[in-house]
Amino acid sequence: MKKENEMDVAVNDLAEEIAPMAMYLNELAVMKIPRWIRFVRDLEAGCIIDLKEIERELDSILSSAYHDSVLALFKRILRQLYRMGSYETVHAYVHFYKDMWDSDEEDVI
Repeated sequence: MKKENEMDVAVNDLAEEIAPMAMYLNELAVMKIPRWIRFVRDLEAGCIIDLKEIERELDSILSSAYHDSVLALFKRILRQLYRMGSYETVHAYVHFYKDMWDSDEEDVI
């Protein structure tokens, strides 16, 4: 019983240490949303066709895809890539997302 209490205390202490960092990362993600929205609009308008550029943005967005608004942008990019015929890239990023964020309870796309 004593070990369980010590473990609970350790977990709570760790959570208190991590909380400010998590809040900061969330703030950074929210600050990037307007830039990502512009990117997605440009992509959908056909202004961006360079696959490497699109993949760089997907990598950036993927790290913040826990946020619902960012996840929506991630999905829009993948749908556009699918329309462009980049099926392998879409498949890869769906799996990257699932490996990073999915809880196996719901579908991503």
